[in-house]
Amino acid sequence: MNPRDPKRDPDTSPAVPWNRSLGAKLSWAAILIVIIALTVTGAGLIAIAYSQEQQSMVDLQKSRADNVALLISSFTGSVRDELLLFEEITPLSSMTTAQQHEVLEDLLISRQTIFSQVTLLDKTGAESVKVSRFHTYLPGELGTMATDPGFIDAMNGVSSISPAYISPDSGLLSIRVTVPVQTKQDEITGALTSEVNVVRLWQKVSHTNVGDTGYAYLVDKNGRFIAYQESAEVLQNYGRDMTRMPPVHDFVAGDPGDAQQVYEYQGMTGDDVIGVYAPIVGTGWAVVTELPTKEAYASITRMMYYLEALIIISIAGTGLLVYVVSRRIVRPIKALTESAERMAAGDLNAEVVES
Repeated sequence: MNPRDPKRDPDTSPAVPWNRSLGAKLSWAAILIVIIALTVTGAGLIAIAYSQEQQSMVDLQKSRADNVALLISSFTGSVRDELLLFEEITPLSSMTTAQQHEVLEDLLISRQTIFSQVTLLDKTGAESVKVSRFHTYLPGELGTMATDPGFIDAMNGVSSISPAYISPDSGLLSIRVTVPVQTKQDEITGALTSEVNVVRLWQKVSHTNVGDTGYAYLVDKNGRFIAYQESAEVLQNYGRDMTRMPPVHDFVAGDPGDAQQVYEYQGMTGDDVIGVYAPIVGTGWAVVTELPTKEAYASITRMMYYLEALIIISIAGTGLLVYVVSRRIVRPIKALTESAERMAAGDLNAEVVES
C-alpha cells in the first residue's frame, strides 16, 4: 500500500471558510431572491394602496368642503330669507319714523344672536332709522349708503350679501344683508340692511370634521382671507392674500374646469397639505379645506413601516433557514469529497462517513 502523501491528506488540508462555501453562496442567493420578491411585491402593494388612499382622500376632502360650503350657504340664505319675510309682513313704507324705530328694535331684540345692527334706507340711500346692540345712534350720526353695492342692488329689486368685514362697532367678523323695501304695489321705496355677526356660524364650522388636524377657512372673490376657526387667526390674517394657494388661485380665476381639483401644496400653517375649495352659493366666497399630508397618508406610512419590518424579518428567517438546510446538504457532499481524496491518495480502505 502506498504511503499517504501528507500534502494530499484531507485531514491536514485547510478548511474552506463559511463565506466562501457552497452553503454561504446558497444562503446569499436565497436571501437576494427573497429581497427582490418582497421589494417588488411591496412596491406594487404600496403603489396600489397609495392610489386608492389618494382617491379616497380626494373624495373625502371634496365632501368636507361641500359640507362646510352648504352650512355657510344655508346660514346666509336663512338670514336673507328672514329679513325678506320681516320686510314683507311689516309695512315699513307706511309707518312713521317712530314706528319704524320701534319695529326695528323689536327685530334686533328678538334676533340678537343673529343681527347686531339694522338700518332702514330711503330712496336716496340716506339712513333714516338705525338701531344697534352696541351704540345708540342720534339723528346727527346717521349717514348715507348711496354708493353701497348692496343698496344699489336693492333699488334694482335684488337682495344681496356683502363681503365679510370686521365690524367697527363690535370688532367681530360680520356681513351685511340688504333687501329692498317695497309697498303693496311693489314700488321700491328704499332698502333694509342688517349687520350679521358670523362668529357663531364659524363656531359651527369649526366643529365640522376636517380630520384630526385639518381645518377650513374662507376667502372672498379676490382671494383675500376673511375667516378661520381660530378667532385670533382671523384678526391677525384678515385681508391676507391667499392666491398663492392653488385652490384659491383657481377660485379667483373662475375656471370651471379646475373646480374642486385637489392639490398637494404648503398650506396656510406651513405644513404640506392636500386642499380643495368649494364655492358658497349666494355669496362671493369660497371655503378652502386643508388636511396635512401626514394625516392624510398615515395608513400608507404605516404600511411602508410594516413592509420594511417584514423584509428584515424575512431576510433573517430566510438566511437562518438556508443556513440550516445548506449545512445538511453540504456535509454529505463534503464527506464524500474527503473520502474520494483519501482514495486518490492511496487509502483504498477509506469509507464515506455520514455527518
